Amino acid sequence: MNMMNKIIAAAMFFGTLTLSAGLIAAQDLPERGPIPFATWDIDGNGTIDKAEFNTIRDQQQKMAKSGGYRRQNMATAPTFAQIDKNNDSKITPDELMAAQKNRQWNN
Repeated sequence: MNMMNKIIAAAMFFGTLTLSAGLIAAQDLPERGPIPFATWDIDGNGTIDKAEFNTIRDQQQKMAKSGGYRRQNMATAPTFAQIDKNNDSKITPDELMAAQKNRQWNN
C-alpha cells in the first residue's frame, strides 16, 4: 500500500471513530448535573484529550439548542485549558473532579 492510500485509510478510520464517539457520547449525556468522567473519556484510556472534550461540549450545545438538554451557565463553563491544571494536554479524573466541585460551589 503506498503512502497516499495509508493516509486515506487512516483518515477514514479516525473520521469514523470520531463520528461514532460523538454519537455514543450524545446518548450518555445526563440532562442535568455533572457529566461523569467515563462519558468524557470516550476512548476509555483514563484521560480526556481535547478532541474528546470538544466532542462532548459540541453535543451539549446541540442538545441545548434543540431543547433536549437543560444546561445552565454554559457560557461560563470552564475551558479545556482551565481544567487541565498541569498543562499536559490531558484531563485526569482528579482535574475534572476539582473543576466540577469548584463550579458547583461557585454557581
